[in-house]
Amino acid sequence: MSGRVFVDTNILVYAYVCNDDNDNKNKDEYVKKHHRAKQVLQNTDSRYVISTQVLSEFYVALAKYKIEHDTIALIISEIITFCDVAYVGLETVNYAVELKKQYGYSYWDCLILSSALENKCIKVYSEDMRDEQTIEGSAVIDNIFTLD
Repeated sequence: MSGRVFVDTNILVYAYVCNDDNDNKNKDEYVKKHHRAKQVLQNTDSRYVISTQVLSEFYVALAKYKIEHDTIALIISEIITFCDVAYVGLETVNYAVELKKQYGYSYWDCLILSSALENKCIKVYSEDMRDEQTIEGSAVIDNIFTLD
């Protein structure tokens, strides 16, 4: 598939954090998601888009995994080499508020959708929203972890 694809924070976290060194009962599922996220992000047919919101959430998530600041900074530098970064402004926020009313997702998820739509993305990779739902007739949510 070619085109612009918005990447939600959780996909990036799975791609960069392999949580296989703990006793978590969901360890095997997490490792599978890690490998799937890495595989999907290596697709060079698509142009990936993230927002400043995603970068902020990503930093906080990795810090919760006790990853050092310098390491996170290096990872973010890598991410912005293969992703366009969309800035969240007042128009994005206002659009998110409209989308929340229409679709009922959390404000933060609607901010993701708003950024994706503003940046003409045809897909939104996310684990948090309804798979295959079309938003505003143009962007389709794709939970890359669902089995085909």
